Amino acid sequence: MENNTALKIPIKPPIGGLKKGILANKSEHDKYMASIDPKTVSNRLGLVIDDSGSMGDDGMDNAHKAVQGFTANCDMKDTSIAVYPLNANSKSLVCDFDLVNLYVNGLRATGGTPIYTVLEKLITNESITRAILFSDGSPTDSNCIEKDNDGWSSRSSEFAKKVIKLYNKKEVPVDTIFIGTEGSSGYNEMKELARLTNGIFINFKDSNSLATGLKYLSPRYVSLLANAEIKERIQRGETI
Repeated sequence: MENNTALKIPIKPPIGGLKKGILANKSEHDKYMASIDPKTVSNRLGLVIDDSGSMGDDGMDNAHKAVQGFTANCDMKDTSIAVYPLNANSKSLVCDFDLVNLYVNGLRATGGTPIYTVLEKLITNESITRAILFSDGSPTDSNCIEKDNDGWSSRSSEFAKKVIKLYNKKEVPVDTIFIGTEGSSGYNEMKELARLTNGIFINFKDSNSLATGLKYLSPRYVSLLANAEIKERIQRGETI
């Protein structure tokens, strides 16, 4: 018997309908984002990014990847992020992480390392609950250790202490990441800054480890760092 069953060919949706669907989804996304107040969500994070000349092209490429991994592990329903580079203009708290990554991906290595100047602007301008700083060098503006920081500081240590007091008064910890050799002046400064503000200190040997490890300071994973063994594995660049 001859089979007269018609061959069923999948029909592609019209281009116009597909475009309308994409636009509708974008509209819903925009409405949802507009309904979230980045100043009142429970996790309000200030990312202080080292974009100084010492980071170089490779370091900044890894910094871009690091922030992408970090934001991928944040929830826009309860987390907002402000970006304060050491040299470029800042970006205030937002819950749309696509905007965060778009901005960060445009950062390039240039300038110095005015860590405390930028930290002061961050705590003054943004209602953050936590600051997260990564750098591969020593501050060029001040230092919290009673030493002239090898002559690099443009201000006395009193300025750094004043900034730290601002964070302590608002009970905002500063988590610090130093990229480089243990025991260097930058390492010691970042470690002391974290200690004085009740923050977390991490040492990555290179920016490749930063690229994969920054995500562990996101709200989803940060509690893992309370475990010394896990923290050491993360510092070695291992994926948990």
